[in-house]
Amino acid sequence: MELTQAMIPYEAVNSTNFEKKFGKLLKTRNNLEIGRFLVALNELEQTKSHLVAKFSNNPLISYKVKGGLGAVCITCVEEYVTEILTKNGFDTQIMARELPYDLSELGHCLPGIHTYNIIIIGAVDFVVDLDMDPFVKRNAGVVVTPLQADIPVYSNGFLYHCRTIDKAGRITSYKFFFEDEIGQIHTCLEGDTAEYLTIAPYHNASDQGLCPLCFVGGATVYFGFEKFYIGGSEPYFRIPFTLVCPMFPGEKNLTYQLAISDVDYIRVHRQEAVIGEHPELSRVVIAITLTSGCRIQMLLASDLRLS
Repeated sequence: MELTQAMIPYEAVNSTNFEKKFGKLLKTRNNLEIGRFLVALNELEQTKSHLVAKFSNNPLISYKVKGGLGAVCITCVEEYVTEILTKNGFDTQIMARELPYDLSELGHCLPGIHTYNIIIIGAVDFVVDLDMDPFVKRNAGVVVTPLQADIPVYSNGFLYHCRTIDKAGRITSYKFFFEDEIGQIHTCLEGDTAEYLTIAPYHNASDQGLCPLCFVGGATVYFGFEKFYIGGSEPYFRIPFTLVCPMFPGEKNLTYQLAISDVDYIRVHRQEAVIGEHPELSRVVIAITLTSGCRIQMLLASDLRLS
């Protein structure tokens, strides 16, 4: 079945029709949970209308859809959908997927990536998506799809980023992946603590696409993924890494930078304050494995001391 037809049951979901569409699919029933999601659906519906009007005349938007949204899925997810879901009491996952180049069976040129949210309602995983429009060439409204429906946009290709945000809006985990020349998937960065993170620049796979990973106190890691060819050889992969910190607490204009090359893997995790220290003196541990196998570990305190 063509994607444009397969998506019809999952388009234009709102607070009026959600239970009619999916009530029998729910494994458990919590009326308070359903009520919170119906409130979120109303907000999502209003947000979709706002975004359609906002971006309708923007010449920079690609894959435009008359009366709908072009390819602005990352903006939708990071700036709108995630906040609406979490403030209504839902933990959510952000998924960013790189889609296969050959999508000719779907009948038209499609975006090469797609980003969307997943939440759990009634013990069932649902995709929540404001920007299916470029894939079906119409305004699909708010799309809500059971993950088990196995829609190609949510299952084909490979996942290059996933992130978990709790109902308080805190980032609790994240991972970045890349696919090598033989189709194997590698984890290049993962972590469990960050104040802010965006993938907007990441998918370009160029040295202009460094993503900020921000921590308490103003320290920021800029990282990315580069893929390039030298003299027609096999592709070469590189993970740029730069740590930028204020030189003094509260100082934004004076910073120092630490750049590390030949990075193979980065692990970021929170280390709680040791016994006897003030609880607020927790640390961010950044462990880096180089392509040579050497390992570097940095301890970044909440007062910006680096060791």
